[in-house]
Amino acid sequence: MEHSFWHNKWQSNQVGFHQESGHPDFVRYFPTLPAGSSVLVPLCGKSKDMLWLAEQGYQVVGVELSEIAAKDFFAENGLTADVTDQSINGSQFLLYQCHQCAISIWVGDFFKFETDVFDALYDRAALIALPESMRPAYLAHCQALLKNGSNGLIITVVYDQTLASGPPFSVQPEELTSLWSGPLVKAGEIELIEQEPRWKSKGLTSFKEQFWRW
Repeated sequence: MEHSFWHNKWQSNQVGFHQESGHPDFVRYFPTLPAGSSVLVPLCGKSKDMLWLAEQGYQVVGVELSEIAAKDFFAENGLTADVTDQSINGSQFLLYQCHQCAISIWVGDFFKFETDVFDALYDRAALIALPESMRPAYLAHCQALLKNGSNGLIITVVYDQTLASGPPFSVQPEELTSLWSGPLVKAGEIELIEQEPRWKSKGLTSFKEQFWRW
């Protein structure tokens, strides 16, 4: 999937994947971490879930391709940030560092992002935004950025992709568990078809959200 696809989505404000109030259920499933733990949020967009993570005393680091999303996150939440140019192995990033809380957003290509390793990962809409061909490299890169003994939460959706296609893409449990090099536990599952008229209109009878922890 080309960068231009996501840039166009943000430029045209076609961001139906963004949840204005944050994810309503992730706080039930996100693992409890020691205060000060670092949490990586790939393809973070302008997710309000980052605010909750920071409120728990965690150091939140988002990575996002679109600078529009980063600017919107700080503006819409009444926050301000210092912005600096950064280079990681020759790849250019903009780093937004919040003044009021422990949230920073790196604007650039996640696959080029390399810094210190993190204590935890939160993925709500990153894996399911990627086509199947990109998911192995994405998950491998996520794990390369995590410490041994890390914790985290990945949220996927599961539906009949012969009737509809993404994004968000359906990620079957066996695909996720085969690509993740470590034990995963399905901590919960929610049926959302009655709350998703767009998907129901395509003939789907099930549209499930699954919560995977380690």
